[in-house]
Amino acid sequence: MTTSFPIHICSLEVARENDLTVYDGVITIENSFIEDPFRVQLEYPRQLILRFDDITFPIDDYEEPREIHIYKSLQFADENKNGSL
Repeated sequence: MTTSFPIHICSLEVARENDLTVYDGVITIENSFIEDPFRVQLEYPRQLILRFDDITFPIDDYEEPREIHIYKSLQFADENKNGSL
């Protein structure tokens, strides 16, 4: 199922309020200390969860953004070639 917008970027609050069944996939980016993570409770759409913190150099107990996060998101998007995210 696709919408007129193949990619929709929004805040966590907006994602919680949206009807996610209109999307083919959901990518959630969350920090390593999130207290109330967002999880799609349906089998569809699929969800990719990326966890890292908004830092530019190593800090104890924080997760640095890495190339693998980019690779995973591109792979997920590729698996949804004609779909919406």
